[in-house]
Amino acid sequence: MYQTPISGDIIPFARNVADSDAVLVPHDAFNFSGNLEYLRYLRQIAKRRLLIYSDRGDFPKQPTIKNSVALRVALNPGESNQDKIVVPYNVESLEDLNYRRLEDSPTVSFVGYVPKVFGRRTLLSLIQTPTHPLTGNGALVRKESVAQLEKMEIEKVLIKRNTYGGHVKTVTNLFSSRKEYLESIQNSDFVLSPRGDANQSARFYEILSCGRIPLIPNSGIVFPHNIFQNNPFDITMGVAFSAFRTGSMEKSIWETWGTYSSNSDYLRHQDQLRKLFREYLNFNNFLKSLFRLNLDSFLHLANSKIKLNSEE
Repeated sequence: MYQTPISGDIIPFARNVADSDAVLVPHDAFNFSGNLEYLRYLRQIAKRRLLIYSDRGDFPKQPTIKNSVALRVALNPGESNQDKIVVPYNVESLEDLNYRRLEDSPTVSFVGYVPKVFGRRTLLSLIQTPTHPLTGNGALVRKESVAQLEKMEIEKVLIKRNTYGGHVKTVTNLFSSRKEYLESIQNSDFVLSPRGDANQSARFYEILSCGRIPLIPNSGIVFPHNIFQNNPFDITMGVAFSAFRTGSMEKSIWETWGTYSSNSDYLRHQDQLRKLFREYLNFNNFLKSLFRLNLDSFLHLANSKIKLNSEE
């Protein structure tokens, strides 16, 4: 629902397949993984050219296609990163929200869906991440993180919802739902940004875009690569804590809050977070940089061992 429009010049296209380094599949794996005929077609292409496809769902389909690289928004705890590139969620920038002033104590918020721990999503989580039953369960991580926030004696905005707030099928009044969410961020210094069913959070990118500080339960999240500086981003973009250790979030908040010596210092940090999003983690800017890599650099970024025979 809340995304930045895709710009028209993200991908440099070859004139024909023979002149290309790779073929980009114009569908997500969610849509084609069950189509056996289309999978056979893609596997034939992948014999000649690197195949790049999107597999960005909460529960990735992971189709078996040799000589391919998947674009993912998240990797499960402990999952191999071979032949995968983590890309940012495409979110609407919240850069128009006002800056915050440094006060004696911070305000923390969370407005969002807190699903039931048991049920179909837990079963899917166990199937995909059987060796990490706690951090691999997005509903459990979210439940425990929100429970820590509830117990904290600190200024907070906490609204737990029983449906997801970003889809027309799950919200009856999108305007009021979004307004409530944005107002909570406007009035906060820290925003709890737990993983969802995928081991990442679209909220995390929204929070960076307006200079707020994401609170991130440490579930082995893999962040996108900083293509510009040839090194991976890490959890220091926000404040990490353990969802399963009582008091961990509160301790991390106060430790971070104590690092700001003045209002100008705090404003400078907000500027840094906004710039980080705008220049590196904005969806359009990230993909422009990604698709302008040469083939060797692209494969290196994907931790790939693919060697292609490109003869027709």
